[in-house]
Amino acid sequence: IDLDAKDALVSVACIGAAIQVSGAGRGGKERVEVLKAAALAPHVGKRARKGKPLALSFKPTRVTRD
Repeated sequence: IDLDAKDALVSVACIGAAIQVSGAGRGGKERVEVLKAAALAPHVGKRARKGKPLALSFKPTRVTRD
């Protein structure tokens, strides 16, 4: 993984068929989104080494296996 100086690693999870991303939305409200394999395809592989930000409407704080 190659991160920019301003970025921080939030969480690490072994990926199965899907992952669950948890975080805080507006007003601190807890949000959860499940991302399946098709949605994760751009984030896997050699060219994804540096990563691509997830298109989420909240700030993620935890990633777990679904």
